[in-house]
Amino acid sequence: TNYVLLRSGLPPMVIKSAERDRYIGALQNADVGRMEPLAGFMLENVLWSLGLAIRAAKGESIREAGDVEKEVELFVRRNLGGAPQASDVEVLDDVFQEWVRPTLDRAERAFEPLRKLFRDNEWNSFLQVGSHSVGHAADLFRSERWEATKESIVTPGFRFSDEQPIELSRKFFFKDYMGSRTRGFSATLSLAWRLDAGGLSFVPAIDRNPVKSAGYRVRYSEVNVRASDVEGAVDTIWQAMRVEIARRAGEQP
Repeated sequence: TNYVLLRSGLPPMVIKSAERDRYIGALQNADVGRMEPLAGFMLENVLWSLGLAIRAAKGESIREAGDVEKEVELFVRRNLGGAPQASDVEVLDDVFQEWVRPTLDRAERAFEPLRKLFRDNEWNSFLQVGSHSVGHAADLFRSERWEATKESIVTPGFRFSDEQPIELSRKFFFKDYMGSRTRGFSATLSLAWRLDAGGLSFVPAIDRNPVKSAGYRVRYSEVNVRASDVEGAVDTIWQAMRVEIARRAGEQP
């Protein structure tokens, strides 16, 4: 989109973090054929960028009302130590217990037979906070180890933020296919949960290609209200995995 705008002599469109949820909602509408919300959202933001560029070209201030408050709040959040945000710690526990662990349990049981089709298998869990990899181990997200794992996340001043998003991921490495026909290929299934300032996102992927139909975005206020569709998500992921393996093996899915 920004390439087309720049090519046409217009400034790039900027999606502000405060409008993340509205943007995602517009994309979801577009996925099912309702284009008006996305078109309106994009037009509104292109006009905002154009107005900003015109003010800058005239030498006028491009700061908006509230910018100072936002900068001060961001500065404080970045530098504040002290006790972790208790409510965020509770939500982190709820996310793990109600959304992450049940999905992992179901996926591990479902995909266990696939090991027989590959010469080598490695299943690992990964924890990342911001741009830093905190650690990885096969049992990182086992229920009995969660309290120890959580200590790497809940550090002084802990709170959900866009600057330091938390990512919990489980990667299933299937190496060297031994089934009929084509042999030797590998596949990686990744289940990743991302926690930022606005909520929880689930992004499953096969070799970094997202399985969009199984993903979701949940606000923290919905974590204990909205039930996670574990069975539906794992079934959708399996169907995508089955088709991909059959395609690479030169078989009918």
